Amino acid sequence: MAKNKIALITGANKGIGAAIAIQLSELGYDIWLNYLSDDVAAENTKNKIISNKQKCTLIKCDVANEIAVQNSFQDILKEDAPYIIVNNAGFTSNNLFINMTTKEWKDVINVTLDGFFNITKIVLPKIIEKNIGGRIINIASMAAHGGPKGFAHYSAAKAGLVAVTKVLANELAEYNILVNAVSPGFVDTDRLRLAKLPLDKMAESVPLKRLAVPTDIANVVTFLISDKADYITGQEFNVNGGVYI
Repeated sequence: MAKNKIALITGANKGIGAAIAIQLSELGYDIWLNYLSDDVAAENTKNKIISNKQKCTLIKCDVANEIAVQNSFQDILKEDAPYIIVNNAGFTSNNLFINMTTKEWKDVINVTLDGFFNITKIVLPKIIEKNIGGRIINIASMAAHGGPKGFAHYSAAKAGLVAVTKVLANELAEYNILVNAVSPGFVDTDRLRLAKLPLDKMAESVPLKRLAVPTDIANVVTFLISDKADYITGQEFNVNGGVYI
């Protein structure tokens, strides 16, 4: 078990990230909670973490912006380093590839892949320096293996995240830093509802006949950071209720 029980979760003010942050705080982890916007949601999640008698440090920055990440993390990393990184920040838009703009493509790729790179690159040396092992969990998607029309950029980004998970697991094994990916299916979040997708039809397409909720994903992350998962690295865990696009 970690000697310094700190977890960094990106995109954690609500949805899957918030569920992960709250569950880890229930296990005794202090939380470094990164988010881009929606201060109200961030404060609400922070209050829930504090109610679990854990500290919560809000880190507001765009993970896709390397300079912003450096400015936001350089001081806090002088004091300590997390044992856990959960790269959860991401978003998507919906447009057929033939109509997709360069900006649409790059915005999705940048948050998912550049965001992973910027956060992990600045924090990882501090984790290695502490010499107590660690965990990196990358939140990918079942879209990494293909997806519906309009999500070429999202599928490409998530596939890249799964691939880099396997490479990084190989590189970091000697430091006892375990790297895994969790790939959700359809998850009932504000983002999904704002997309105005046919949620009832989506749920019906799932063998378990329901959408996931954020805690379903958090439960798997909780397992992967536990001592019970100390021989698991370089793997992708699909949490999709049995549906494959």
